[in-house]
Amino acid sequence: MGDLLGMHEPRADGANEPLARPVPQGERHEDVSTLRGASDTKIGWTTSYVLLLQPLHLLLMMFAGWVNRHQLDVIDYLKEENRVLKERVGGRRICFTNAERRRLARKAYALGRKVLNELETLVTPDTLLRWHRPTCGIKVEL
Repeated sequence: MGDLLGMHEPRADGANEPLARPVPQGERHEDVSTLRGASDTKIGWTTSYVLLLQPLHLLLMMFAGWVNRHQLDVIDYLKEENRVLKERVGGRRICFTNAERRRLARKAYALGRKVLNELETLVTPDTLLRWHRPTCGIKVEL
């Protein structure tokens, strides 16, 4: 492997010197500090730093899982609320104002057609995306 993966440390005069002495085959190094350069003597510090971060990572992952579950519960509630609203309205048409159409169209466009097809929307995904065209100035000839 040459001079320990070919790693060199630049010197002031432009020459390169290896970070550590190459290990001859068959020889084992018991002392880790001989494998590293003289500038990297903080082995104990980095190990303790990593051990300190492990509980923090665990807490962060637990918090992220809780937030994810909470968001899924909110989404499930809103889906059920939409189903109830749709049942109440029945087959009657809902009249939206232009401002409501723009708000729904902006949100629908961000989700995309595939996601909209999976949701219980008050109007069809095609209608929502059609409402988006005039708001963004796209002229589409059908």
